[in-house]
Amino acid sequence: MEITITSNDDAIIYVDGAVKGTSSWSGMVSVGRHKIRVEKENYFSREYEIVTVRGRELKIDLMLTPKSGTIDIVTDPPQAMISINGRMYGFSPRTISDLPYGEYTVTVEKPEYSRVVRRVVINDVKPVKLELSLYSGREVLLKTIPQGASVFLEGELLGTTPLTIWLKYGTHLIKFEKDDLSLAENVVVSQSGKKSFEYSLRVSNDPFDNQMVFVKGGTFRMGDSFGDGNREEKPVHQVTVSDFYIGKYEVTQAQWVAIMGSNPSHFAGCDNCPVERVSWLDVHEFLAKVNELTGKSYRLPTEAEWEYAARGGQESRGFRYAGRNNINFVAWYSGNSGNKTHPVGQMEPNELGIYDMSGNVWEWTFDWFDFYTDTPTPTENPSGPENGDFRIVRGGSWYGYIGGSRVACRGSDDPSNKRSYIGFRVAHPADDK
Repeated sequence: MEITITSNDDAIIYVDGAVKGTSSWSGMVSVGRHKIRVEKENYFSREYEIVTVRGRELKIDLMLTPKSGTIDIVTDPPQAMISINGRMYGFSPRTISDLPYGEYTVTVEKPEYSRVVRRVVINDVKPVKLELSLYSGREVLLKTIPQGASVFLEGELLGTTPLTIWLKYGTHLIKFEKDDLSLAENVVVSQSGKKSFEYSLRVSNDPFDNQMVFVKGGTFRMGDSFGDGNREEKPVHQVTVSDFYIGKYEVTQAQWVAIMGSNPSHFAGCDNCPVERVSWLDVHEFLAKVNELTGKSYRLPTEAEWEYAARGGQESRGFRYAGRNNINFVAWYSGNSGNKTHPVGQMEPNELGIYDMSGNVWEWTFDWFDFYTDTPTPTENPSGPENGDFRIVRGGSWYGYIGGSRVACRGSDDPSNKRSYIGFRVAHPADDK
């Protein structure tokens, strides 16, 4: 009589001890008792006994269960993000069970620390336990032209250039001064980044020197492109923006103090953290002073400019957040902020090299709030209605939930309000060099 046996791909099928095939097999056997066995490496084998009867066809499904094990992951410091073969598994310390035998790539990473990658094999020899240390900084060389400049970090004199110092991973606002020359520069220290930095000092009164990113204009779909947004993010509509510049970072407490002479921030004492507790009206007083000092035309970005830049402009890869689909790599929000702001530029930038457009603090934009409308042709350089009750804020904050950090998410507030979770970044026209 005929029997048909099916199992996993590449599983070996035995009938009465003889190999009959792999994955599946159909064939004739004699009437009576027969022993069937199916085996595959790293799977639990199965045995089955049958009694065949003349004239009756049998179909037998013997699927195998993979052998599995666990990985225990402990990191110093804890709360590092864990991914295995590209799939996220939460934060350390963590035990991950039911992983089929085989080889895996384990990656752990944490903002301000190095990424650690390990290859592991799960088998029946011994359990896998990983105890991993993430390094938090490196030694860097700071040089200036001319040499001999004093180097300051958060107001502390560290020495004179050329200077070799150890800095944590992340972004540090370093000030260089010599005679009437000076420079304030955000030095980005990373595991794979530069070890040596050289800057030319000059006479400058612009707090945003070397911190403006050129954004090539274009047409984009503004609004809830993922289909899971709020009412005020709809309908998705075509918008065209012209070339402009936007700040690489949110405006910091140090930059605000340099212009205004005082620090209104709730989280004061962190020069390179974003300034907050500044109203929309306060921001325009700040901008007026900066422009008077520098002769430039700094302003708030329009809401359309802000979203276009957050999405990556012409370099956009369509991410949900500014630079990634995984928020933990690009944003400080309620799930990882520790209920406070953080120094600017410590998370990954987006496609244009702009930092913190998701999370850290909400950012004032120029526009009054209004609901979107759709038009047959793209709207060019919209700047919102002429008046209203609330000004638009964008980007989410240390205080907010995940959804608030989406590039399409819109918030609003009274322009006179001062919040510990609202700051801003500057923009200026493309022809204002």
